[in-house]
Amino acid sequence: MQSYTSSYTARFIMGNVLSFFIAGSNTVAVTIHWHMLNFANNADTLQARVQQEIDEVVGRERQPTWEDRNKMPFTMACIWEIYRWKTVSPLGVPRGAGEDTVFDDYYIPKGTTIIPNVWAVHNDPTLWEEPS
Repeated sequence: MQSYTSSYTARFIMGNVLSFFIAGSNTVAVTIHWHMLNFANNADTLQARVQQEIDEVVGRERQPTWEDRNKMPFTMACIWEIYRWKTVSPLGVPRGAGEDTVFDDYYIPKGTTIIPNVWAVHNDPTLWEEPS
């Protein structure tokens, strides 16, 4: 059996676990808040239509299952639209270039930190009819 020595310290690992926990909790909470505000603001239209679709597929006698999502396209579209409309992490997660590359006439050396502007893509009028 081959031994393996990690370059990660316990402090480094715990710091990352804490960051993931806090970031994951916060993004879920913010997304749920935006859903609730959007539905409350559109109770007679959006909320009513989502409720009708859920009632038709799930009913009121049981909890929804993971498989139910495939039968509720409008509800799923509303969920995905909130992620686009109210981007929780506007600059995404920093990434590193794994190798030297050229993108759109820009040279990006290996190891360069890349910060994607997710908000700009989610609000680009050339991609979305009504981005905001």
